[in-house]
Amino acid sequence: MEKKKSIEEILENTDKKIILKRKKSPVAGILTFIIGIVFYVIQTSFNWNINSPYPHLFFICGAIFILVGVVMYFTRKSYFVSTQTNQKLIPAEIYFDANELDKLTKIVEKRQFEELKKINLSQNNNLKIRFLSTADDTVCYSQIQKYIPFEYSNINDPLENTPKEAQILKGLIKNRA
Repeated sequence: MEKKKSIEEILENTDKKIILKRKKSPVAGILTFIIGIVFYVIQTSFNWNINSPYPHLFFICGAIFILVGVVMYFTRKSYFVSTQTNQKLIPAEIYFDANELDKLTKIVEKRQFEELKKINLSQNNNLKIRFLSTADDTVCYSQIQKYIPFEYSNINDPLENTPKEAQILKGLIKNRA
């Protein structure tokens, strides 16, 4: 079976004038790292009493803050932004009954998203439509995914949806809640 591209792969290859990939600000990680360094400076710059617990406390706090700062810096999450409206693309998911795969695929291929209301929703997360859209629905991409043990597999190629289709998808989430 050929491997279908994910929404993220499509967005990464989209024209930079339409969609930008950004990372969260590194400021929090850098500040945490600097606080750790400050703890080390405090620990080494004073003449502490031999029986004082403070040098050990400052050493441990410094080490923890430095490690957390480094992890925060290198594990920043990336996200996509529409350059037209400068809005973040927010991910969402709608779960369907796994037996409805054929119906779901036909509806999405024919772009008859109104018909999604007739398909059985499910709490079981074996089959889902995953979509990323802006708050005003000007940019929306959707894709069907099925859980095959240990990971989700993409059933179709990502679709670029119209604002009306995005509103229908969001409406399904609101009706379910």
